[in-house]
Amino acid sequence: MNIKDLNIKLIDLRMYNDHQLSVISGKIGIVDGTLQTDKKSGIIKIWTDVDNRVIVAVMSKEDVGVTNTLTYKGLTILDGIDPLTKREKDSLLVMKPSVFDTKKVKPVINDKLTETKKVVDDKVSVDEFDALVKERELLNSKISKILANMESQLNSCLENEEYEKAAILRDKINKSKDLLK
Repeated sequence: MNIKDLNIKLIDLRMYNDHQLSVISGKIGIVDGTLQTDKKSGIIKIWTDVDNRVIVAVMSKEDVGVTNTLTYKGLTILDGIDPLTKREKDSLLVMKPSVFDTKKVKPVINDKLTETKKVVDDKVSVDEFDALVKERELLNSKISKILANMESQLNSCLENEEYEKAAILRDKINKSKDLLK
């Protein structure tokens, strides 16, 4: 791995508590608990490639027993990194620590957003709406014709003094008119 191709961030472990280190681990894709363990073992700084989720180098208070490494002015370069020039090593040493937002983000609950989502989920397309309106108009037209026919029958029943049949027709007419509302 060539250091020029890496997106390196410096994490100064002394700046963060365990909870904050857990949040940082999640943000940069390192297994949760790794940074806390490193801090407890005496490592004070970690250089990590956030794109490849690889620890590139570390610095500790004292020798922490990291094997297969190259040390330069307290900087321990881990195995797997191409040999670094003196300039690259110095650039790592003078790098400023990255500042991470470690505040826990609370989920935002918005009733209006929920209502809007429901409206969008129940949304009817313009074509569907037009078809429903036409269907409703057709249905109303048919009901109006049936009502006119029933009112004609009602008048016949009243003329012929068929009051029971007229009462039944009157009730049906009223129910049908309720459907038009």
